[in-house]
Parts: sequence; C-alpha cells; structure tokens
Amino acid sequence: VTLLAVVGVMLVTIFPAPARPAEVLPLKTLVVKIQESYEKTKDLKAGFLQEVTMKSMNRTEKEEGVFYFKKPQKMVWDYLKPKKKKLVINPRNTWFHLPDDRVVYLQDTESVLKSKLTIKFLSGMGNLQDDFQVSFLHTDPLDEEGNYLLRLAPKSADIGMENLSLAVDKDSFQVVQFSFSDIYGNTSRIRFRNITINNGLPDGMFTFKTPPGTEIFHM
Repeated sequence: VTLLAVVGVMLVTIFPAPARPAEVLPLKTLVVKIQESYEKTKDLKAGFLQEVTMKSMNRTEKEEGVFYFKKPQKMVWDYLKPKKKKLVINPRNTWFHLPDDRVVYLQDTESVLKSKLTIKFLSGMGNLQDDFQVSFLHTDPLDEEGNYLLRLAPKSADIGMENLSLAVDKDSFQVVQFSFSDIYGNTSRIRFRNITINNGLPDGMFTFKTPPGTEIFHM
C-alpha cells in the first residue's frame, strides 16, 4: 500500500455504475452534490481493486481486498490478493502487518499523515471547493457508463500528488473510481465495489491486535 492511496481514499464513497444521464449538471452544482454526499457518509465498507504502476520499473502491480473508513481519522486496508497484508490507521497509531513475514510496523499516525489536507478529509472536514481546483476531465464530462469524470488539482502543495481524477455516480454523487500520479510519474488507480455506508462500524476494529509470534518494529 502507498500513502498516496491513503490520501486519495478520503474523498471516496461508491455505488454501482449508472446509466448515462439525459442531462449533464453544471460543474458547480455537481461539486455541491458530491460534497453533500461526502458529509453524509459517517463510515463505509467496500471491496477494492488497486493498480499501481511504477514508472522507473515499468511494472504494474494489482491488489485487491476490503476497505473500511470511519470519521474521524480511521481506516483499514485489508489486502487479500495476491498476498495478505493489512494497514490499520486511527488518530493515534498506524500499523502495517505482513503476516507472511510475521512482522508489524508501528508508527505514530501524526508522522504518517503529514499532509494537512489528508487530515482534513480523514476527519470529515475536507471541502472540495476550498481544497481543489475542480474541472471536467474531458470535453465530454461523462464516460460510456454515465459517470461524471472530474479532474482535481490540489490548491495545497503538501498533498504529494498530481493529476487526481474521479469518476462520480450520476445518481448518488459518490465516487466510483479515482486515479492519480505522484511527482515521480508513478500512477495509481483504485476502484470500489459492493459499497455499504453508515454501518455503525465499531471503533475497536481500527486498533490492531498483534498476533502471537509477530515481531513489532517501531518506526
């Protein structure tokens, strides 16, 4: 998992792909509706497919698993394929568990989430209009499934990513996919499926319990 993926996810809640709408909303109206949807989401669970292309190695890695998010500042990335691993974040600690290696890396969340913009969205205080320059990705703002395609340019330089793009459901105004590149030319794409929101996820699931026989490394 990359921290850039973590940054991106705080913009995201997802529903299945829609049919193409008969009328395209103005950009300002669309942004307001996306923001309203984000603010209504207290927690979510979704399956995810992640693709990361490393430019220097000319290689793309694909992983999938289950993602959990809860405001404020709580996330779990439970990777299931091709190898199991887990990233757990709460406002105090961050754990990265590699079960095959029987190790877990423990770090203060404050040192992991250095971006102020990242923390705002994890805490539920992010605002698209205040934090990003938003535009349609193409002249035709819709893809073949009827999703709105948007480009987001961070107004803050501390986020560490460039060329962030979103595919947004035309009915729910939730994000079905996001992709971005970093300053080194590496690209990431994450698509979500089987979303459920406002599940009442317990806080306890965002604290990692180290299995017996696992070595802990304090970063």
